[in-house]
Amino acid sequence: MVDNSAVQDGFNIYHHVFAFTADGRWAAVQQGMNQSSGWARRYHWMGEKLNSFVREPHAAICGNPVGLVLNMVAGDSEGARDASLYLNKKPADRVGFEPTRPLITAYSISSRWG
Repeated sequence: MVDNSAVQDGFNIYHHVFAFTADGRWAAVQQGMNQSSGWARRYHWMGEKLNSFVREPHAAICGNPVGLVLNMVAGDSEGARDASLYLNKKPADRVGFEPTRPLITAYSISSRWG
C-alpha cells in the first residue's frame, strides 16, 4: 500500500483496515493523523478499480486540504518517480549528496528530468 513516503501530506498513516469478500473482491482504508492540526485523513482503495499501486491508486482521499503535498503516486508525478528510481540505483557519492544531508532539490530534479 502507499505509505507516508509516496504521499507526503503531513498525515502519518497509523491505521490500516482490509476487507475481503468470498468472491475475492477487496477494499482497504488507511488513516493518517496530522499531529499539528489534530485532523485525520482517510485513504480508500477499491481492488476492482485499482490499475496500479504506484499511479493514482486511491479510489478516494477524504479530508480537508492542509499545506503542501508531495504526491508521488499522482499521474503528473511520473517524471519524479522515474527520477527517484534513477537516483536510487546510483551510489550516494555519485548522486551528489551525503546520506545525512541531501543536496538535491526538487528544482534540480525537475530541471534535469522535467
